[in-house]
Amino acid sequence: MISPWTLWNPARQVRRIFGWKSILENWSSTLTPCRYVDEIVENLRAASNPSSNYDFPIHHFLTFLNDEEEGIKWLIYEAVVLEWMYGNIRTDYLAALVEKVDINSGFPTFVGSPLNTLTVRKFLEDNLNSYQLGQVNMMPRLVRTSIYQNVNKRPSAFQLRFIRKDNQAGQDDIMSITDNGDYTYNLLYNDQFSKVKAKMTNVTRQQLMKHLSNSLRLITLDSDPFESVQVIAPAAPSVLLPTFQIGAQTRDLIYDTLESVMDSWPHTV
Repeated sequence: MISPWTLWNPARQVRRIFGWKSILENWSSTLTPCRYVDEIVENLRAASNPSSNYDFPIHHFLTFLNDEEEGIKWLIYEAVVLEWMYGNIRTDYLAALVEKVDINSGFPTFVGSPLNTLTVRKFLEDNLNSYQLGQVNMMPRLVRTSIYQNVNKRPSAFQLRFIRKDNQAGQDDIMSITDNGDYTYNLLYNDQFSKVKAKMTNVTRQQLMKHLSNSLRLITLDSDPFESVQVIAPAAPSVLLPTFQIGAQTRDLIYDTLESVMDSWPHTV
């Protein structure tokens, strides 16, 4: 039975939950799903049940899963096994989800997981009929072309400038995020005050979003905080945000803006 209090509003973006690898592994070890697992399952059931009036855009699920590969693979599994309950499968969801993961690799650990005994591709081929497979495969692979380029034909950086209270010129800390072209990213943090530069290279989207989440939440807890944060995204207006406004909704908007930029950077496979 669907619990109405766990169902999302179809018109409203949902929050992000980080660390799905650990969430799913804990479920497997304890056999007790946490509320985040239950929330995904309840909303997927509602969307898959033909007699339900609930429907959700796939980006609601992807946002809740923070675009983490382990969570997406688990959602692919759940979307298929729910057909056994309702005789209906959201092939439109599957078409979008398979574009987000390596379908030639196995599953993460969760209750019922095929693990590495089946690749995602093989699991789908074994459990979908030819018509359903056609629906999933009818979505062409994304051709990624960059609309964010500088004169040197390299992707522009996404930047956050952390502005100190004295607002002295040249004293802003700068976090710059750039693309490697292979679904990994570089992050450079330039601490202008202490003249220290720190660089993270070849980080995944999941690692990058987790690091950004920690950074933005930490500055709101600082006893001597930065005065403001400036968000500079390619082909978008620069936005200056007072530090006290960096709440959950604002952080989600920053994450969404960065992901839009990341989706538009060119990639090679």
